[in-house]
Amino acid sequence: MAFLSLRSQPRPFEETNPDRVEAGQLFDKDMLLTEAQWRDLALRKGLASQNYRWPESGDGFPHVPYRFADANVDQVAVKAGIAHWEQHTCLKFDLTTNENQPHLKFQKLSGCWSYVGYISQFSTGQDISIGQGCTSLGTVAHEIGHAIGFYHEQSRPDRDDSIHINEENIVDGRENNFAKKSDSLVDSQGIPYDYSSDMHYGGFGFSKNGRLTIATVDPRNQELIGRRDGLSHRDTHLANLMYGCIDKWKQACGMDSDPCQNGGYTGANCACVCPQGTSGSSCETLEEDYFGNNIFRFSRM
Repeated sequence: MAFLSLRSQPRPFEETNPDRVEAGQLFDKDMLLTEAQWRDLALRKGLASQNYRWPESGDGFPHVPYRFADANVDQVAVKAGIAHWEQHTCLKFDLTTNENQPHLKFQKLSGCWSYVGYISQFSTGQDISIGQGCTSLGTVAHEIGHAIGFYHEQSRPDRDDSIHINEENIVDGRENNFAKKSDSLVDSQGIPYDYSSDMHYGGFGFSKNGRLTIATVDPRNQELIGRRDGLSHRDTHLANLMYGCIDKWKQACGMDSDPCQNGGYTGANCACVCPQGTSGSSCETLEEDYFGNNIFRFSRM
């Protein structure tokens, strides 16, 4: 199959990013960590610690102030990424002129990278770089994902049920980019592994020989990883759990419980947000698995 052949795709930004920027060493090639985060690496796709969540404002919803810290950053691309997050979560991003508060400082620096989560001690803001080649919707959403507290999908402790890391194909010295976090450091909020996550590496990341460094256990899903078309259903589900959005929406809708099934969840309009492969007002009918594979036979005809 095509995805098993030698790499023919453009190199992902993780491979072209610098190892170090002015603010410090990049972890996993696109994340800046505080000293405390380096010490304990208490990271996952969604950071477990509540200390790294953006706080709620007077309306009861989390707010993320931001500004454009230079004239070179692509403001249209940034605003599109922000709109994408706002469309699918209860997070609200507020353009601000107040530099003396924690906020995101969008800039065009070297590469695509961000700090991870809300850094309260950065009282004059935290950098997020949307540099050269970083302006696609999926890439901007990926970096904002780090800023709101997302880590990389392929480092989940339960990944071995879904992917295989081909260490023999990884560029020497880059093995740590594929390190798996332990169960004691992560909490997946009950969200299953997601090949289609915007936070997932592609299959050929850091390949030294053009062969796969990440292979999906089910080969039908190989072409899903690393697409970065935007946030997946499970990305938004996780973010809405992390920030208490679903509970807030249920309360506003007068609901005591969530009626949505098969990985769906109650959204802002009181209707179920259903994953692909399901139908019905409560996502009750399962027609395909989450990744579009027919659940009644091994492969599509």
